[in-house]
Amino acid sequence: MNILHIISSPSAGGAEIYVRDLSRQMVAQGHRVCVAYVSEAAALGRCAEFASSFKQSLYDAGIETAEIGHAGRKNLLYGGWRLRQIIRSFQPDMIHSHLYYGLFFKLLSFSSVPLIYTHHNHRLGKGRHLYPLFKRVVKSFVGISRDCTHVLEQVGATPVTTIYNGVSVERLQIKNNVSSTDGPLSLLAVGALSPQKNFSLLVEACARLVQQNPDMVQRFHLRIAGEGPLREPLQQQIDQLGLNVTIELLGNRSDVPLLLHDADLFVMSSDWEGLPIALLEALLTGVPVVVTDVGGCKDVVETCQAGLIVPPGDSKAVADAIKTLVMDSVLRRRFSENAREKAQQFSIETACREHLELYEEAGMRKQG
Repeated sequence: MNILHIISSPSAGGAEIYVRDLSRQMVAQGHRVCVAYVSEAAALGRCAEFASSFKQSLYDAGIETAEIGHAGRKNLLYGGWRLRQIIRSFQPDMIHSHLYYGLFFKLLSFSSVPLIYTHHNHRLGKGRHLYPLFKRVVKSFVGISRDCTHVLEQVGATPVTTIYNGVSVERLQIKNNVSSTDGPLSLLAVGALSPQKNFSLLVEACARLVQQNPDMVQRFHLRIAGEGPLREPLQQQIDQLGLNVTIELLGNRSDVPLLLHDADLFVMSSDWEGLPIALLEALLTGVPVVVTDVGGCKDVVETCQAGLIVPPGDSKAVADAIKTLVMDSVLRRRFSENAREKAQQFSIETACREHLELYEEAGMRKQG
């Protein structure tokens, strides 16, 4: 089967990493795959070096690439025309868009190739009223968690299937032990420095911990891996709170699996999510987690019994959860063991199998 994926850009985003790993798995099973991206990373202000590495990893895996063009974001007719050119060249049997723009491009390409659309978040944005229109070109919508599926159903985006995100276990370094509280524990957060991730709340939570108990500054060290438009104000907040020694901004990192292996606790403070790849990577690595109750996070963490869940926007709750796990090595060990054992269901192999089954079903509906 020839499969064409559409993504935003070859950048350090969870959806992009997921599509890369999914495509690798599909190629390994004998399918021909092309990843079409709308914009180069630099056009979106993202790391060009990571984008180059990302595209090289696609090439090394035998995955073809194509550029739709950044102009398509403002000129949908152009985007549709470029997609039609790519379709003529690649001859896909199935198109799978992981980007809202891809729905417009497919509509304006006037192509009859079946389309699958995955919504990678539990927010639909301003175009929610257009989803009934997209049913004309979408064979099936995909929600990456039960929460995302429910959001799609609410706006009439049907039929919709739930396929949880998956992670390639091969590139992870599984933990074999849990640190005691004798030395400072390594806390890790991963994600773009953007409003969605709300790392400012996480910094505030760390400040609460230290202010309430000055000895806590010796108990943990937080590293945040990611880049984005809020780096400068976030660093200013860290400086103003006197947390320079406690919190470190790492920038974009290509060695997240190693960072996770070295971490004692994974922390997520997002205001909204779909189902973060970084969270699944942490669980499969065997890292206990503290997450906000957004998107599919609660569902997955409760299934794995591997962490604490707190309300979004509540720095006190985040601080209390971090303190609980920092001080309780027995609980951390139990969560770590549960994560390694129960998170296996969120593998890229499972996600790939379920997608290929959906493609076959959508193809048969076309023939029917």
